[in-house]
Amino acid sequence: MTPNVVLFCADDQRFDTIAALGNEHIRTPNLDRLVKRGVSFTRAHNPGGTSGAVCVPSRGMLHTGRTLFHLAASGQTIPHDHALLGEHLQRQGHRTFGTGKWHNSCEAYARSFTDGGEIFFGGMEDHWNVPACAFDPTGRYEGRVPKCRGPYEGKRVHTYIADHIHAGRHSTELFTDTAVDFFDRYDSEAPLFAYIAF
Repeated sequence: MTPNVVLFCADDQRFDTIAALGNEHIRTPNLDRLVKRGVSFTRAHNPGGTSGAVCVPSRGMLHTGRTLFHLAASGQTIPHDHALLGEHLQRQGHRTFGTGKWHNSCEAYARSFTDGGEIFFGGMEDHWNVPACAFDPTGRYEGRVPKCRGPYEGKRVHTYIADHIHAGRHSTELFTDTAVDFFDRYDSEAPLFAYIAF
């Protein structure tokens, strides 16, 4: 039987911030249960990036298996000839689900995932007002939302790839609830690959 795969990607969270992996000062009961039932990478490291946003190339490297200087545009776009983890698992018969932060182009997301929701095509944003997209099976993601970055940054309006904002709802809650709802409704016999990016 082919296993289901659930991959959590938490930006800037080191493995030693989890009690089950040796931290005596932080209580993480839910993560501790996952550690005991799954696989944890305790000798992995962030190989760096070419800008302050190391999450972009990190995600590109994670999903393509390529090293930093073998990515296109530091991972901001992923060319068709760079196979993605989700594409590979789809060829193996998995349904693929993604939610959360994806800063590596709409096109690469569409290639990776057959299902999804509350997709955040951006980075370094206000976690209480995340501009997000509903899953678009066409992969076009044409919605745009205007938003001021923050009350202390002036009145400049930025345009985001998004079709809604859940004002006042934290990104962690938004992405987690979306994944749980998908799991609750999942009735396929196909194995599942779920990518949840906080």
